[in-house]
Amino acid sequence: MTVETVCLELGFYPGYLRLEVEGDKLLSSDYVPQCMGSGSTSSVVVEKFRVYLSGRDPGFSIEELDMDRHGLPSYTRRVLELVATIPFGVVRTYKWVAQRVGGSPRAVGQALARNPFLIAIPCHRVVSSSGLGGFTSLGGLNLKRALLRHEGIEI
Repeated sequence: MTVETVCLELGFYPGYLRLEVEGDKLLSSDYVPQCMGSGSTSSVVVEKFRVYLSGRDPGFSIEELDMDRHGLPSYTRRVLELVATIPFGVVRTYKWVAQRVGGSPRAVGQALARNPFLIAIPCHRVVSSSGLGGFTSLGGLNLKRALLRHEGIEI
């Protein structure tokens, strides 16, 4: 199979979601202000992201999208696997995640900073007890806020 770069315009925030896909396998997803790639590739992965961008819950699944997490530390994998279960339109705190996987809220934040699957593993749905918390994606806290608003959440 061939690895393809697919660019999907966010619509609710300036820029693009850049997907690296191989058939129905998601290799990575991230935010970029400009993107060189196709927007026409048809796969389960791309269709799920299109559903998300239209404002609906696509029901992302680590297994269905075959997201490879094996190169990540085991703690990071556990954090990402739990965060992947946070439903569309719902937020949890770093503390909530830490209580379930062990470690501290700060360790959870550091693990989320390694998330190679923006939106599909919704690290933007994890917030601080006192506000937004952090966000290391290129768009920073403005992008995190926009993603949450896109899901109907105001913080």
